Amino acid sequence: LPQTPGIYCFARKSGDIYLPIYVGKANRLRRRVRQQLNNLRLMLGLQNHPGRRRFLILGEYQGKAGPRAVTAITIAERALIEFALAQGCELINQQGTRRPKHFITNSGSRPSRSWLPHHMATPKKR
Repeated sequence: LPQTPGIYCFARKSGDIYLPIYVGKANRLRRRVRQQLNNLRLMLGLQNHPGRRRFLILGEYQGKAGPRAVTAITIAERALIEFALAQGCELINQQGTRRPKHFITNSGSRPSRSWLPHHMATPKKR
């Protein structure tokens, strides 16, 4: 694993689809992933989630280290979390709890179904 800043995602594979379980960011990917491998709540959540195989997906920051790197990986982490939640994935947050969400079903006309997904999920406001 690289020692550079970046984002990581623990996921399970169900059929041909990768289901993210946890998305995080790190200033040093190797150290943070090793810490997360000892996180009991995360490992139990990964073990109990449907899907056969487990995966670790890494995104390495390619740029100069410093405040811009921290900002960039924070933005990337937030975008990936929001995307996963919008797709209906159940993510485990840092406290080990699942984030509540609203489910929306589209049953509109053919033109609306061509660009709107049939099922959507959005996070509930706290």
